[in-house]
Amino acid sequence: MVVRHEMVAGEPLAAFDAAGGRTLGAFLRALHATGPAQAVRHGAPSAREAPALDLAWALHGAPPVFARAVAAEYGAAPDLVERALLWHRLGPWHEVTYGLDTGGPDTVRSGLEGVLARLPAGTCETA
Repeated sequence: MVVRHEMVAGEPLAAFDAAGGRTLGAFLRALHATGPAQAVRHGAPSAREAPALDLAWALHGAPPVFARAVAAEYGAAPDLVERALLWHRLGPWHEVTYGLDTGGPDTVRSGLEGVLARLPAGTCETA
């Protein structure tokens, strides 16, 4: 897996450890220090949601030690962590809709598995 901002050339993370988490947290903090109006002019989502979207995987899909380091280095407030969780839960739906658009049943199936995996515990009972 390669973790990098699509607008910035990067290298794959060597390890999902605390040091890597701090590096990513510092990068995202610097990235988000750009003025909101300027970022939106360059194609970023709304100033409120860009940080949450960028942090979604790092805070909620990465190994816990990595996620804690990202949050600490970034200085993620509880409301930002919560919004990032919502974006993380929405992520697999992109795979579902892509599969539907391209006629890829395996992609749809994979996306739906991701949707179910990201639901809060006890939300979905399977037979």
